[in-house]
Amino acid sequence: MKYKTSTLCEIAILVAMISILGSIKIPNIIPGIEFQLSAPLAVAICSVFGFKKYIISGILSSIICLALGTQNILNVAIAMQFRLIVAYFYIWHKIIFI
Repeated sequence: MKYKTSTLCEIAILVAMISILGSIKIPNIIPGIEFQLSAPLAVAICSVFGFKKYIISGILSSIICLALGTQNILNVAIAMQFRLIVAYFYIWHKIIFI
């Protein structure tokens, strides 16, 4: 895959924003299902930048947060499910309303 420099910089900025806001969580009674403040940002990224940049930056953000220790495997699994659901509705919305 060949990417332009501007595309790589956009993805890097999106990864940083998702990672920083993903480490800020609103606690819940059940451990592991805290509300991450990156959720609204992720939906906005998907609608503005498209599915491809959204899923690439989400996966890279999960890897970075897992490596830094700000998230555990359960948080990453929940975040990936959220990303797939957002992507499904984004693609479904594009098909229905075009």
